[in-house]
Amino acid sequence: RLMTGRLSEKIEKKIEARRKVNKGWFIPMDRLYRQYGVERESFHNRKFSGEPLKVLMRNAIEIFNDAKAIIRMHKKPSVDDSVINQLCDETGATLFACHEMFLQLNISTPTEDDVENAGLKIGAFMGRYRRMRDNTLPPQGTFNGGACA
Repeated sequence: RLMTGRLSEKIEKKIEARRKVNKGWFIPMDRLYRQYGVERESFHNRKFSGEPLKVLMRNAIEIFNDAKAIIRMHKKPSVDDSVINQLCDETGATLFACHEMFLQLNISTPTEDDVENAGLKIGAFMGRYRRMRDNTLPPQGTFNGGACA
């Protein structure tokens, strides 16, 4: 158990050091997220969850439109800007479709129309998700330094 604790501390120190490197795109993306009121949850290993995730999904189209400039600055020269545009557009639209789906699914007393709309929203989200997963994930080695934010 003591060894596990030490290993966890070492890993956390490495993660913290990576966040402080100004060469990557992690810090600029975090600044962009915060401009839209999206904060990483410190108690969930800095992952988005709960209310911050809802805010991210609600503002996804705008956030990822703004993210294009940040990501372009950190891409490899051989990667065309159209790849970044497609990635950001699809990511923003997919997250927003997820937001719309959850809004529809959380109607407290749904009517028949609400149920029908929920099915449409689920289909729209799943279609976008599958297309994004299959077609727009960036090829290995697209970005210089840093993992996906």
